[in-house]
Amino acid sequence: SQRYLPVSPGACLGVCFAWMEYFRDGIEAAKGVFDDHIFNRVRSAAVASTMTDAIVKGSLQHEWLQIALVRLISYHSLRVPTPPRILRLVGKSALSTFPSNAYFLSTFIKAEGEHGHMTTRLRRHFDSALDDHGGSQEISPVLWLYATVWEFPRAGARHRLIGLFEKAVKGRARSTV
Repeated sequence: SQRYLPVSPGACLGVCFAWMEYFRDGIEAAKGVFDDHIFNRVRSAAVASTMTDAIVKGSLQHEWLQIALVRLISYHSLRVPTPPRILRLVGKSALSTFPSNAYFLSTFIKAEGEHGHMTTRLRRHFDSALDDHGGSQEISPVLWLYATVWEFPRAGARHRLIGLFEKAVKGRARSTV
């Protein structure tokens, strides 16, 4: 059977170009390719329909490209001492568009956990993401699970867990809890 990539050939070429820039000039050059040549084409669906080379914000192609960037920076951070803010900023950007993506969540949690700033930033992220998105969309059970499982080992997390369950039952997640 054939494998299917959820992206255009141009997006694949852009990611290949970013990796070549990375191997030639480093992480900043690769991030520059993503920022200047790939993510500057991301548009809302209404605007993208009038353009030929646009990437629809929130689409499968957009998500695939975000994963490619996070993987590139993760690869880099395993080999070269990297300021944690680089992975944090890219992770937060990806999570703002794809809050229930398990890969982005686990990468963000791992990055925050390695640098000791886990509690405040992750709680802020989960509170923001589980805030029912203004009622505009269902919140994935994956996000509720990550928030809940992350809180279990915390000392004094009983009230926090009760609050998460109350928020889930009151909000739009009622059908998934």
